[in-house]
Formats: sequence, structure tokens, C-alpha cells
Amino acid sequence: MSNPSTFKRGRLLRYPLAVLKYFIGVVLCQYMLGAIVVVGWTTRLMQRQILLSWWKRGDHADDRDTFDQFVVSLPNQCVPRTLPNWCLAEQNAKPATGGPLRRWLRQLFGSLYLNCSVGMSTSLSILVFLLPATSLWYFSWVLGWNISFFKLYEQSALGISLGLSGVLIFI
Repeated sequence: MSNPSTFKRGRLLRYPLAVLKYFIGVVLCQYMLGAIVVVGWTTRLMQRQILLSWWKRGDHADDRDTFDQFVVSLPNQCVPRTLPNWCLAEQNAKPATGGPLRRWLRQLFGSLYLNCSVGMSTSLSILVFLLPATSLWYFSWVLGWNISFFKLYEQSALGISLGLSGVLIFI
């Protein structure tokens, strides 16, 4: 059993660190590349929370296995045991192969690399589903401005039909 003072100290430190990670995410969202990192971090956090709830509901909780043991038993070792880090590699990350420079870079930027790669794949997945509808909305808006500017009122139904078809595709 762990020392209760260590548990309290860990809990007292955990909440301010969670708030700090949240504010780092707010600052990163001000830039496009930072927003991709935030999407990756959030996806990794959701992955951890889903696996944690599966572990609590599954047979693993009855066997008194810890969540750390459950994570280690998974084939994908990228699941963080605690809140994902923004830049530094998590403690459960696979050790890097190669020279000392590569291990050092992996330790410093391991989570940043994971956040970027997961964020890019998640953003591209979202783009595939949202691009058709949003492009129809955009063209409807541009066509509406052009119709009102150039007084092409006989084509006004085209802008409305593009916008409504974008709504139907989105739904």
C-alpha cells in the first residue's frame, strides 16, 4: 500500500497541474499548429478516459489489477496512465531505439510528436466529413453576395438551394 502522505501530496499537485495543462491548451489554440496539438492531446485524453471506464467496468477491476497493468497489457503502448503531457514523453512510453541523442530527443519531445500525429489524423478525419457541407455553405454565401452586388436576382434560387443542400448533407 502506498504512503497516505504521498497520496495526498500527489492529489494536491494533480489538480493545479490539470489547470495548468488546460491553460497551456488555451494558449496553444491561438495558432493553427497549436490547435492541431490540442486536438491530438484531447484525443489522447479521451482515449485514456474511455480505457479507464472500460477497465472499471470490465473483469480487470475484479482481479485487482491496476490500471497501469491494464495499460501495459494493451498492444498499443501510447495510452498515457495519467493526463497526457504536452511535450515531455510519458513515463510509460516505449524506450527509443538508437543512440543517446535520439533517446534524449524522444524523452524531450515524445508527447509533442504523439500529439501532432494524432491531432493531424483526427483533424483530417473531421475534414473528410465536414468539407462537403461546409464548402456548399461557403459557395452559397459567396453566391449570395455576388447576386446582391451584381443584381443577378434571376439566379437567387441557386444560392438558397446550395445552402439548403449543405444543411441536408450536414444533417
